[in-house]
Amino acid sequence: MGNDHYDVIVVGGGFGGMCAAARLADKGYKTLLVERLAFLGGRTSSIDNDGYQISTGAIAIPGGGIIEETYKDVGAEFNVRTFKPEMVFRIEGKDYDEWSVGKGLFNSMYEYAADKEGALKVIDAIGRAVTWQFPFGTTSLKDWLSQHTDDERIYYAFQPFCIALLGTNIHELPVSEFFAWMAQGKENRGVYLNYAHEGNAAFLEPLEKVIVEKGGKILKETEISKIIVDKFVVKGVVIETDDGEKEISANAVISNVGPKKTVEITGEVNFDKAYLDEVGKISPTPLVVIANIISDEPFFEHDGLVWPIGNPPLVCLITPTNSCPELAPPGKHILQSYSGIMEPRSEIDVKSEIDLNLETLYELIPDAKVKGRVLSVGCWHKEWPLFHSVWYDIPPKTSVVNLYNVGDGVKIPGLIGVSLCAETARIAVEDIINSFDPGE
Repeated sequence: MGNDHYDVIVVGGGFGGMCAAARLADKGYKTLLVERLAFLGGRTSSIDNDGYQISTGAIAIPGGGIIEETYKDVGAEFNVRTFKPEMVFRIEGKDYDEWSVGKGLFNSMYEYAADKEGALKVIDAIGRAVTWQFPFGTTSLKDWLSQHTDDERIYYAFQPFCIALLGTNIHELPVSEFFAWMAQGKENRGVYLNYAHEGNAAFLEPLEKVIVEKGGKILKETEISKIIVDKFVVKGVVIETDDGEKEISANAVISNVGPKKTVEITGEVNFDKAYLDEVGKISPTPLVVIANIISDEPFFEHDGLVWPIGNPPLVCLITPTNSCPELAPPGKHILQSYSGIMEPRSEIDVKSEIDLNLETLYELIPDAKVKGRVLSVGCWHKEWPLFHSVWYDIPPKTSVVNLYNVGDGVKIPGLIGVSLCAETARIAVEDIINSFDPGE
């Protein structure tokens, strides 16, 4: 491996790790990125399945925000395709495609509500909170809504947004996090949605190219067995090779494997107790099922995300091949059916949840059963969740000096998914740049 010392070692090649490594390499830091899988990107990549580009997690790529900024900052091509309308709201067989996500939430709730007066009370309460004071604390969104209405249809109108965008249902989501997301959306009004029209893996290639061409090194299919710490200061990592374990030193380490896994491979003894207590409160999002149905013709004409209001457990339907035919063989289409857990459960039967996804889809779109074929079904939970954390905020810095976490296990109020990964990477790298120069 040559000189076994690096300025920074990045543990985990998910999107947060890739953004961090690209930013570091671009600034001249000698960077090593280590990934245990055979591909980079984690849940932001894609896999070729019989000519169909199937996402490993991420649906759409936001433009006009921190992700596009990251690509521009390091000189990587931001190769995506915008689609319009971004959102379509399907309510009892009728499609509404003129609403933004914010207006769509309120309008679809009112349209679907049985308790129209209660719906107006909810809208008024949200407006009052936005203009005066956001709710705080751990009260769930469901409990907060229940002070204004007991209409289950109103609750179901909120569910698709909460599960698809925030990763969990209204019974568990703190109302404070819901409003933080709304506030972030207000700040990011210039952000728009795109598809990685050649597949997510192709979208990541420019970042990988930056890392390598600017002096960084990437090791795939390589496990890190330990993050080395001495007197509460990070010193490097231990990787597993065919010849046994190998120690590599570094001035700083950025972990993209999640805060809990970071603690596990570093050793609890190296962390402050208060930090460990906070990490212990982090929990991944519940099960999300994504069924990929292939067909000769699309089952609807919309390019964007279709929100089936009042069709639990479905939360979102997408046919990306309407605007991105490159994602499938010529003349073929993909329908992606997303579903989530509607209520908290102690035990989850994954097969039953898959069956329920497909049964509900076929009720909503009968042709999908007759003219479509299930290509694959993905399940996001446990060690491979939709998000590693959704409502518990923890900073990128750990209590170990020069050891950082990035990715969606590190929460910033209101930010989610790939945008959160890119922003935590920016924060960690900025701190490193302010701490030491390349080669020190």
